[in-house]
Amino acid sequence: MLHEQEGADITLISTGSEVCICIDAVKELAKQNIKARVVSIPCFEVFDAQSKDYRLSVLPDGIPSLSVEVMSTMGWERYAHEQFGLNRKCYLFIILPLSRFHANSRFFRIRCFRSVQGCLQGKF
Repeated sequence: MLHEQEGADITLISTGSEVCICIDAVKELAKQNIKARVVSIPCFEVFDAQSKDYRLSVLPDGIPSLSVEVMSTMGWERYAHEQFGLNRKCYLFIILPLSRFHANSRFFRIRCFRSVQGCLQGKF
């Protein structure tokens, strides 16, 4: 757990450089009165080996979740209701060069924020 928020509306899940995107998203979401938690799961196998009680304390039932991964979202479907990553938005590769998709780009942060909004509205 990297950022806990009582009464959270959504859980953002990531690892590595994408954690910074999630932390930034928490600040932007707060401006919209959306409370978000941030969880890092750097290793699926280690997380899966934990007790069910522990896993539910990290990813509780009843809170929508969104994984954030710059490239492939493969595997995240086991942990998040919705996945955000380039392979989910693959049509954009045709339009913009790869350098525009860097995790720190404004474009990526805006798309991530829109995915959070869609997840909260049940559009996943």
